[in-house]
Amino acid sequence: LEFRRVLFRSIEVLITSTDKSFLMLLSPYISVRHHFEDKLLDREHVLSRYGIAPERLADYLALVGDRSQGIPGVPGIGAKTAAKLVAESSLHELLEADEEDQSALAKLKSQAEVALLSLALAQLKLDVDVGVNLNECRLS
Repeated sequence: LEFRRVLFRSIEVLITSTDKSFLMLLSPYISVRHHFEDKLLDREHVLSRYGIAPERLADYLALVGDRSQGIPGVPGIGAKTAAKLVAESSLHELLEADEEDQSALAKLKSQAEVALLSLALAQLKLDVDVGVNLNECRLS
């Protein structure tokens, strides 16, 4: 997400939410606070909880799905397999891979349309105009 490197390189952002989707925004400048558990969630939390880096979370959710967010996921691919698949490759790279020997990769390719729809649903929209100029939010 080049967006977060450019926009947030000089300010720190704290997101207070229990929505795991915000974890894909984690960076040295962006933190997520789980307000019910009163703790900061960081890169290490995502690695230990999901077995992947935060920047791969949308790909992971596209494979495993998330009922609470209406993301169907790919039938037959569970959390461990999804983490293994997306640890090194994006969903698009996996769909373009030539290797057909893995049954999980074959399942993914046979359900490519569902996987791509799930990815679109899992990704955060970063180009939404919220009508607020950050300069208006500065403390004087």
